[in-house]
Order: sequence, then structure tokens, then C-alpha cells
Amino acid sequence: MEKHDGPVPSMIKAFGALSVLAAVLIVGNLILDLPEQFSLLFTSVLRCIFAVGLGHQWKSVEKMILNGLNAGLFAMLINSMIGILIAALCASGTMPYIMCLGLRFISPRFFNA
Repeated sequence: MEKHDGPVPSMIKAFGALSVLAAVLIVGNLILDLPEQFSLLFTSVLRCIFAVGLGHQWKSVEKMILNGLNAGLFAMLINSMIGILIAALCASGTMPYIMCLGLRFISPRFFNA
């Protein structure tokens, strides 16, 4: 993990920010019944405001955002490829065919023995 030069929040400020972000997520999703994307976007904006208010420069906040996105980009790509493969197998009928073969192979005599 890369170390960032800049101010570090006190424990009270960090806990306060975490409490506000959790409250926004809970209120947005459970009470106001908003889509999760709106709540996550709003908490991302709040985190940026908190970082700038703490004393970080906006360029360093942008760099931290891009580093976080780059860290998860490969995992998102792999998950997308797996989803595309499974969708293609289901659409072509391969998955139902494999299930049919499996059901033919398994018979009640295996369980009655």
C-alpha cells in the first residue's frame, strides 16, 4: 500500500466521518429507498469534501481515487469475462445440455443402494 504525504485525521474526526458516511448509506437505502448508486455517489462526494477539508490538495485526492480504481480494475475485468462466458454458455444451450446429461447419469438406484 502506498503511503500518502499529508495530514492524518484524529481518531475522533475519522470516527465522525465514518459515522456520517454510514448514516448516509443507511438513510438513503433503507429509509428513503433510493437506489444504492445514489447513496454511494453521495458518500464519495462527502469523502472528497472531507479529504479536501482535512488539508489534502485536490490533485492528490484525484490521484488517490485513480489509484483505488486501478487496484480494482483487474478484478472487475475478470468478473466481467466470467459473466460473459456464463451468459454465452446459457444462451447457446450448453448449460441445459450439461444438466440434462447429469440428470441422465444420476439415477435413483445410486441412492437406493
